[in-house]
Amino acid sequence: MTYTLSRRFVVLLSILLAVVLATTLGMTLTSGISFAESESAPIPESSLVIGHVSDIHYFPLQHCYRKVDAADYEDSDFFYSLTGDTKLVLESGMTLNKTIQSIIRDAQEGVAPHYFVASGDLSKN
Repeated sequence: MTYTLSRRFVVLLSILLAVVLATTLGMTLTSGISFAESESAPIPESSLVIGHVSDIHYFPLQHCYRKVDAADYEDSDFFYSLTGDTKLVLESGMTLNKTIQSIIRDAQEGVAPHYFVASGDLSKN
């Protein structure tokens, strides 16, 4: 009897977790989440808009280890910092550039923030 109860519990728990997972995935894939991207109306002059980015972890590409074919590459400090870190060091320059280009386009269209704040970890470390 104990085996049947524990098996039912495991089945019910599995079903519950599957429902929670499906609900979470459904909420993250809906189009209404990114409401700010769909707005394109000019900002009224009487309002104050502040933009914000955080934790950009910028690391200049010219400082990256370039000899990826070298025998000692996988033993370099740079390789260890890339593989043991989730800061997207190699991509940081590209993503920052895309963000800045987007802000410039918004400014040209009259929808950019009046002030912009960058906080958090601005550089890799």
